[in-house]
Amino acid sequence: MALDAVLPRSLNEWVVLALIDESPRHGFSIARELKQGGPIGEAWTVARPLVYRAIDHLESIGLISPTSIEPGEKGAVRTLYSTTKDGRKSVAWWLSQPIVHPRDVRTDLLVKFVLLARRGLDVAALASAQLESFRPTALGLEEKASRATADE
Repeated sequence: MALDAVLPRSLNEWVVLALIDESPRHGFSIARELKQGGPIGEAWTVARPLVYRAIDHLESIGLISPTSIEPGEKGAVRTLYSTTKDGRKSVAWWLSQPIVHPRDVRTDLLVKFVLLARRGLDVAALASAQLESFRPTALGLEEKASRATADE
């Protein structure tokens, strides 16, 4: 199977995977953290249905697996999920990768910083990698600006 086929497709999925990697949990607890005003929701908000959609996809590609069931607050059972070996590797890789598109830095990089800090990891390495990845773009813009006319 190609690596791309087993990687999350969206920031929502990456964040859900990272939260499950912190500790086994169920969708409802993840949704609480990702709601507006929640611990992660300050940086990235995800509606409950999208949390469950992410869980379904992550399980289907083998990055998480159900580990146990516990009673819910109102009688319904809740399935706890844990990351698989591939899930743990994927999260570690993703958290170390700089953001490719400048338009995504505001959200994607901020949420990565939050998740790294929650793990007690230093954000300096990612910040340095991010600056380095944008260096060619910045140099290109400086070059264009130095040759631009007043109208440009």
